[in-house]
Amino acid sequence: MPSVAVWLTDDVEKTKEYLPRVQQSLNLSQTTLAVHSGDKNGPPGWSINPGAHLTAIVAEDSRVTASFGFRSLNETNVPSVLQKLKPKQ
Repeated sequence: MPSVAVWLTDDVEKTKEYLPRVQQSLNLSQTTLAVHSGDKNGPPGWSINPGAHLTAIVAEDSRVTASFGFRSLNETNVPSVLQKLKPKQ
């Protein structure tokens, strides 16, 4: 399943230079890396958790359907995110 990882940062230009090195290092095949050039709190409606190390956003048809903020992350967090990614039946 394709995904997009979006960096929220105060230094957009530095991050744009950094992301190709991230891609080369990780060699991701189904993930696009991007930087949000607006407010570092993310686009309106994304419900970014400013206290989280990572916020996972699930979107469908250009609208956020779920948001998960993680202060620490491990394999036990994956099932709740995957559940929101399952196709509706």
